[in-house]
Order: sequence, then structure tokens, then C-alpha cells
Amino acid sequence: ALPGRYIPTGPSPDLVRNPAALPTGRNFFGLDPSRIPSRTTYEQGAKLAQQLVEDYRARNRAYPDKLTINLWGVETSRHEGIMEAQVLALLGVRPTWDDRGRVTGVEAISRSELGRPRVDVTMVSSGLFRDLFANLLKLLDDAAQLAQRQDDSDNPLQAHTRKLAIHLEQRGLSAQEAQRLASTRIFGLPSGAYGTNIEKLIPLSNVWQNEQQVADVFINRMSHPFGQGNWGGDSAAGEMNADLRREVFRQALSGSKIALHSRSSNLFATLDNDDFFQYLGG
Repeated sequence: ALPGRYIPTGPSPDLVRNPAALPTGRNFFGLDPSRIPSRTTYEQGAKLAQQLVEDYRARNRAYPDKLTINLWGVETSRHEGIMEAQVLALLGVRPTWDDRGRVTGVEAISRSELGRPRVDVTMVSSGLFRDLFANLLKLLDDAAQLAQRQDDSDNPLQAHTRKLAIHLEQRGLSAQEAQRLASTRIFGLPSGAYGTNIEKLIPLSNVWQNEQQVADVFINRMSHPFGQGNWGGDSAAGEMNADLRREVFRQALSGSKIALHSRSSNLFATLDNDDFFQYLGG
């Protein structure tokens, strides 16, 4: 800097977490979304996934076949994709990288290598995550679709998708459209919208009489699908029917054995604010 030469930008200077931040004194960026998750982060996420599955099995004497996880932009910025890596590992999928460490796609882990059944994962995205990490929404959708195509005898994703597709066909959808919607695993807010609105509703106890009304607000607000030709409910065919998207979201959540929400900061806990209860449906 003192000789007046150009200094390129670099990653943020958390020297313990990211030694590549050296030398300091540069203009910095928080992270590079194209490198999320890194190889090291994926290894950590895979360990979390295995720990979660083994803990559930020890408690319930069975593997979990479905769970729901919240995707938060602020959390991903903190942990740099560990939760997303956990999702990939639960699905039985791993990222592929180029020589520069950028994620290029996903590949399936065989059932024999995985050593357990895949876990069906429904993902609920915040508005900020949608804005900051659109590449990860696509990556996670690719992973969910790849996991569904694996012909394991105990693949719960295939079973759940098949069951919902039959239900949607009975509602009058074509087989192709029913399959497309039934295979969707990511939901959230439409473009330009933020928050579940539950944090506003809960204190107004005079305007709701039972918990089902609170749940209905969550379902309506967060049921916009992502992936499989949809981006928050909008597709080439136009905006999706509201009743249909709510029904698909309900079915995607139904049967979840676990609900996950990450907290990578020690500055606040679960009951300190409304973030956790609103994104877990109240």
C-alpha cells in the first residue's frame, strides 16, 4: 500500500478461520458464493449429517426418512455453507469442484458407500437467502433431483414423490406437471418479499383464535416453490395457483421427523427473538 501499487481485493480477514485472508489491509469481500461449500466445509457438513442420523436412530430405532431445514442467508454467510453441505450429505450427494475450488455440480453417492438410506429433505428459504445465494438454491435443487433418480430399494425421495404425484394427478394435473411439482423440495418467499409475517401475527391474539390460523399464515407465505422451472411460484406457464402451491408445500412438510434451524452465533439464543419460532411455523 505504501508504494502506491494496486492491491487486489481478498476474503474477509478472519485469520483463524481463513488464513487466505493474509496479508491484511486489503479491501475485502465476505465470501465467494461460487465456492460454497468448500471441500472442508462439505466434510464438516457430512459429519453433522451422520451424527444427526445416528442420533435419531439411537432414539427411535429407525432411520429418519424425512426432515425439514431452514435456509438463512445470514447463517450461510457465517458458517459458509455447512448446513447446505449437511443437506447434500443427507440426500446422499456430494459437490464437484474445479481446480480453483469453485463448485461445478453434484454427484450421487452410491447406496453401498453411503451405508444408510437417503433422507428426504424439504428446504424452506428466507428471502435474504434467495437474494444472496441463488446459486445454492439451484445446486440444492439439482442435488434433490439427482437423489430422487437413484434406484435404491429404500429411497424415500422416490416413494414420497410418487405418492404426491398420484395425489396431484387425482386433482386433475397432467402426469408431467404432477411429477414436476411432486419432485420440488425447496420453498420460500416470492421475489421481493421478506419474513413470514408470523412475528406480526403472534402478538395480535385478538385476531386469531387457534394455532391452525397461525400455521395457515406460514403455509401461505412460505409455499412458493423454487426449482423445477419455478422461481418463487413464477414459471414459464405463469404464476402457480395459490391453493395448489399451498397443498404441495403441506405435503412436502408432512411426515417430517426433524425440523432444523442453524444458530452459529453465541450473541443470541433460540428464545431471544422471533426469528426461530416464525421460521419454524409458529
